[in-house]
Amino acid sequence: MKAAYYESNGNLEVIKFSEDFPKPEINNNEVLVKVKASSINMIDTVMRNGYPGLQISFPHIPGGDISGEVVEVGSKVKDFKEGDRIVSFPIVLSDKQNPKFEDNPQLNFGWKFFGMHLPGGYAEYVAIPETALYKLPDNVSYEKASTLPTAGLTAIHAIDSVANLKKGDTFLVWGGSGGVGTFAIQLAKERGATVITTTSTEEKAQKLKEIGADYVYMRDDENIVEKIKENFPGGLDVVLDYVGPTTFDKSFSLLRNDGQILFCGMITGREVNLNIQQMYFRHLNICGLFLGNPKNMQDLIKLLADGKIDPYVDSVYDISNAKEAQKHFESGNYIGKIVLSF
Repeated sequence: MKAAYYESNGNLEVIKFSEDFPKPEINNNEVLVKVKASSINMIDTVMRNGYPGLQISFPHIPGGDISGEVVEVGSKVKDFKEGDRIVSFPIVLSDKQNPKFEDNPQLNFGWKFFGMHLPGGYAEYVAIPETALYKLPDNVSYEKASTLPTAGLTAIHAIDSVANLKKGDTFLVWGGSGGVGTFAIQLAKERGATVITTTSTEEKAQKLKEIGADYVYMRDDENIVEKIKENFPGGLDVVLDYVGPTTFDKSFSLLRNDGQILFCGMITGREVNLNIQQMYFRHLNICGLFLGNPKNMQDLIKLLADGKIDPYVDSVYDISNAKEAQKHFESGNYIGKIVLSF
């Protein structure tokens, strides 16, 4: 089968492509999916460079986002058949389920991430447990479906499950031109919020306004906090921050009393300084999150099928050009999602 993979960690040059990679065999609770598309996420490049503390076996196939067609089903599979169009949940949930996490089963330890713990979507075929599959409506393209599992799921979990964003709320997402950002803008706007974001160029700013941002600021503007405060003197209700240390102080200062910061990434580092006195005096809320739950995934698929969101696909590369696609991703010169197709 066709596959992009690597046999050691390193820079872009470790990525290889083969048309004769071994095809996986399925267990009785799995289906074999012929992959149609897989989109690129930061975890793909982090894994390639070497994820701290995680040992993987080589050769390794990356890719947490998978959409495609069922071509074979295991003997115990009940709800899927050959020919079904599917999109996969990005992780296989743990068999051990704590009742406390009934609504968010991804919080149980022991899950396995495609492209991290399991062979991922940069391959023509993937074996996937039935429990990690969702049927894809006919009016949703494989390319757009492939953008949902990681970036889309994270954004909808932040907005619906954690923040419970409502009509009239003020919402800021740093770095709106990325995958999570473009989803968050559309989802927040669909929920009726006033949407604020940042980006690096005027061209990107115009695109972000087209997909729903009400206010777009240049990320390198030294007066960005003051300018946002001029427009929102009472402070913001919710800030979604996947940047980390370089934006934390700004996020903290922009919140209204009883506002929320949602963390779902750490692009610029792992640690920040926290003013505990201001934290309790202003009644602030800091929430961490990753990915989302099965209901979030179902809601996301329906929103896409109903035309209420439209994932922004920057470009599509053939799987044989996975190295160039990751190079494009690392350049930052894109909006939304970069997709690999077969």
